[in-house]
Amino acid sequence: MKNFILYTMFYTGTALVILAVYNVIVGEDYLFVNHILEIFGASILIGVGITIRYKFEIRNVILEHIINVGYAIFVILAFRIIFKWHTLPVWLLIITVVVVHIFLSITTIKKMHKDTDEINELLKKRREQNKDIRVV
Repeated sequence: MKNFILYTMFYTGTALVILAVYNVIVGEDYLFVNHILEIFGASILIGVGITIRYKFEIRNVILEHIINVGYAIFVILAFRIIFKWHTLPVWLLIITVVVVHIFLSITTIKKMHKDTDEINELLKKRREQNKDIRVV
């Protein structure tokens, strides 16, 4: 559940920031509420799909990333067709997905390293405590 919320919020936030920057560059002055809700819906669908995908172990890390990015691109392009986002170029949508995936991967790796260091430190303290307790 935690990963689902993380993916959904991160995809939504990053996509909205990239869309806002794009709108400023092309001269758009506003972003419609329905676009925000559509992006949020796409993010939910991406989050659900990636969370379900994590239930299946893929031993090849590169293949795992390709599947995740491919699925996210598929969802975004499907939403582009369904909601007629024809003013947004396909390359922008693909770059958005790739950038979000890279940020999520880096964040996940940093969190794993932090958690690993914390667990190792707790194990070290536990070993020291057990060493002091042993009396023969």
